[in-house]
Amino acid sequence: FFSVQSRFLRTLGQANRGTYEVQVMNDDFACATDVSFSQTLPPVLEPVWQSLSVWITTQEYEYELHWKYLDEKRVDFRKDGGFDLGFTHKLPAKSSLRLLLDYGPVFLNTQDFPGDANRGFEIPLALAHFQSSCRPSIQLYSNAHLLLAPLPDMSMPFNVISLTCTLYAFVIGSLINL
Repeated sequence: FFSVQSRFLRTLGQANRGTYEVQVMNDDFACATDVSFSQTLPPVLEPVWQSLSVWITTQEYEYELHWKYLDEKRVDFRKDGGFDLGFTHKLPAKSSLRLLLDYGPVFLNTQDFPGDANRGFEIPLALAHFQSSCRPSIQLYSNAHLLLAPLPDMSMPFNVISLTCTLYAFVIGSLINL
């Protein structure tokens, strides 16, 4: 009866800005439900808070709900640069809630990258807790994501040194032969 899905829409490519989308659905025909949502996002994303929008879709209509009108909402910033996003809202029967948040890429220091930076950053699972009078309460997790971030070319210093040494060896070797 309930589901939660999240995805990253990256229309401009892997290392550019994009949109984070979460959809929480109540497919029960009879009962409304209270949903509590929580997501932790890493410091590799820089949110564009002006773009935050929440849409409610029911059988009859779709409307935008302003962030301040959610029953309970929170954004907690962590010391590592990431943030926790959460909200609580009452979903009517046969409806869904969709949250959209644009983000931009963050260029990190080389020390902040994981051991295998080309693999990407793991985004933790989103948690949704559904509680209604007709059904037992349930916790659901969203799908997992692997987010590729803008990467510096870690092999560039080696390439520059190799090319420079090869050039010096060629020039000095030619001068000695002359």
